[in-house]
Amino acid sequence: MYQKRNRLASISAFLGILYLSYVFQHFYGAVSESSGSSQVGAILATAYVTPHMVATLMAVIMNVLGWQMSMRGFMLAAGILYAVGIAVFPLYTPFLIIQTILSFIAYGQLKQEELRNQQDNRRDITSN
Repeated sequence: MYQKRNRLASISAFLGILYLSYVFQHFYGAVSESSGSSQVGAILATAYVTPHMVATLMAVIMNVLGWQMSMRGFMLAAGILYAVGIAVFPLYTPFLIIQTILSFIAYGQLKQEELRNQQDNRRDITSN
């Protein structure tokens, strides 16, 4: 049976994957393309941003799992991890705020959908 997936969760996952690929390419590409003293600066910048990248990577993984499995717990975890990514490196807040908001809204929508399915199941049981 076809399972309808949440659109906001898919948009959030897509934006998260785009942002994560940009950040990894930007920082790790800068390390590999530089030389000498500029490479030391690139390595330090990458080390400074690494906790942000790890939190964002975990958020994207939770986001994709929540979208694919339509499980609201994963969407809540994704929203929280996106917020952690913002807290760890506030300079990149504009790049993660949309994913954070969409993840929390998708969590709420999945909860409403779950309640609606429970009510439908109760009606089916009582009508039989």
